[in-house]
Amino acid sequence: MTDRVHTRLIITVWLGQLVSLIGSSLTGFVLGVWVYQKTSSVTQFALIFLASTLPAVLAAPFAGVLADRYDRRRLMLLSDTGAAVGTAVLALLVFLDHLQVWHVWLVTAVSTAFSALHNVAYQSMTPALVGKKHLARFNGLMQISRAVQIAAPAMAGALWVAVGIEGVMLIDLATFAVAASTL
Repeated sequence: MTDRVHTRLIITVWLGQLVSLIGSSLTGFVLGVWVYQKTSSVTQFALIFLASTLPAVLAAPFAGVLADRYDRRRLMLLSDTGAAVGTAVLALLVFLDHLQVWHVWLVTAVSTAFSALHNVAYQSMTPALVGKKHLARFNGLMQISRAVQIAAPAMAGALWVAVGIEGVMLIDLATFAVAASTL
């Protein structure tokens, strides 16, 4: 594989993951706002963020073991599929007007565990994917990915007004498809 083709492959995978990260960040923010609007409770709002953090902390050690033993690309696809199914279930509940706060907690926690698996597999795959020569550049791209999450609330707010919670969740589902196709 030529260096140019290799670089193109790396950028394609990174862009796919970036798009998916943006979609998931949009949905996460919109769901938090939905919970607050539904309950008028800051505590309920904060519990969504707990559900989006604690499972990752608990799952990370197990994710590391899995990433060491199994094909990392397949683990990423599995975790993206799990998170997409969770988002699809929430979107369906929204469309049917049956979404409850506990649904958001449960799906957020499960999706967060899948996300931990995804992140560990992605980070451990990176050195093999990019090689020593491009590792510093790729790590810079990874930091850009993290910075994009900062802009997600503003984008999510604008999208909520434009397309509603349903539209944001459909966008997120489309971003999962983009990520899967680049893997």
